[in-house]
Amino acid sequence: MSNSLKAICILELIGFISGCAASHQPGQSALRCASVLSIQHTMLNILSIIIGIVALLLAIPSAIPFLGWGNWIVLPIAIVGAGLGALSRSNQGRNFCLVVIVIAAIRLSLGGGIL
Repeated sequence: MSNSLKAICILELIGFISGCAASHQPGQSALRCASVLSIQHTMLNILSIIIGIVALLLAIPSAIPFLGWGNWIVLPIAIVGAGLGALSRSNQGRNFCLVVIVIAAIRLSLGGGIL
């Protein structure tokens, strides 16, 4: 079996495992299916960064005294963003959301969880 045929078989297997085979058309190549998966992973990273930015924008007013309770809203949003970033191939979105989580958690601990 040639190397190119092995590569196509491996990509077909990856597409089947990841669910891309469900949308696989008879004439469609495995490379196209793999490129679709790559785009999906890139989009997850971008979505994670956008969610992290929203969480950070909500965390900024929560740093004002007596508004620390807002971090209880920020934490779940940033956790969802970190989860999406963990699903992507890049670590940027996940790491950004983890930084937002740490900032919100420190602010919550300084205010006793309420202030």
